[in-house]
Amino acid sequence: MNSHAMNSHAMNNAAGFSLVELIVATAIMLTVSGGAFALLGDGLGRSALWNETADLHQRARVALDVVASELSQAGAGAAGGPLGGFFPPVEPRRRGSLMSASAVTIRHVPDMAPVSTLAADLMPADPVARIAIHSGCRLGVEACGFAAGMDVVLFDGGGNWDLGTILGVAGDIVTVADVIGPRSITYGAGAQIVQIIETTLFSDAAERQLRRQQPGSAALPVVDNVIDLQLSYFGDPLPPLAPVPPLGVANCLFTSNGDRLAHPTLPADHGGLAALPLSMLQDGPFCGTGDQSYDLDLLRIRSIRATVRVQSGVAALRGQDPRLFAQPGTASVMERMIPDAILSVEMTPANLQR
Repeated sequence: MNSHAMNSHAMNNAAGFSLVELIVATAIMLTVSGGAFALLGDGLGRSALWNETADLHQRARVALDVVASELSQAGAGAAGGPLGGFFPPVEPRRRGSLMSASAVTIRHVPDMAPVSTLAADLMPADPVARIAIHSGCRLGVEACGFAAGMDVVLFDGGGNWDLGTILGVAGDIVTVADVIGPRSITYGAGAQIVQIIETTLFSDAAERQLRRQQPGSAALPVVDNVIDLQLSYFGDPLPPLAPVPPLGVANCLFTSNGDRLAHPTLPADHGGLAALPLSMLQDGPFCGTGDQSYDLDLLRIRSIRATVRVQSGVAALRGQDPRLFAQPGTASVMERMIPDAILSVEMTPANLQR
């Protein structure tokens, strides 16, 4: 090959790719890049889906744990025994509201709570209570350990009870403000006074939240996007044995002569327990007096089943099927949907057992 031919060949190589080769290369690059971006987008989408799913189930577990923890303490009492022997530790409602399957009020006496008895009669309108200073009172503290701001319950053996908040203490004097309504009876000397914790849990449909409330306080959110809380109650088929009033005093269980009143035995349709629908828990006979009167069947409660339903807070991840989504969203592809999480637990609090 002469020098002219060699120079011509070198120039052709230096000229680079032809137009056809460039088009083919570009098409291949675009195809590969499109696939890569599609995979990346799918991966990012699935990552967000997985994160939201994990968050949803975590919130459902937290909501159920909160309910179970509160229910487990129901009825814990002081030296006199579990609260269920005196008044209801569990009520399916918020204070001042009608019975509801979506709300529960739970009462218990905390560990090391101050406890005493009245040293003198306490009239309905009298806020000043004189209490007994006994050997069980903590040394070096006034009023047996009761303190301002503490919630207390006054109760007797006949089924009467009232909730109050301590305004102040001095020696053996405790000043108590009524929390719910004015007391309607005189509590005689010997009636009990003890610190109490009352907690209400309920689902707020408008705010889509599980909320907690205590006497005199606003309801605070616990878990978001809880769209339902349902509670079912099961109880002793046999009627309660207490509260037992003193002779000469009648209540919902006994005559003034001490004879037991007749109350029905319920069918055991739930593992030895009887189902207690809300209608049965508000139709009487009633114990107690005034604003604190309560249905006798509340004292039968031994077990509570709680079910929470939690949804994704992202409407684009909720579909239209009402079986999966209590509140439909805008998702149209099943692979991009997160169904509501529904969890249940049944509690048999130790202090509710006979």
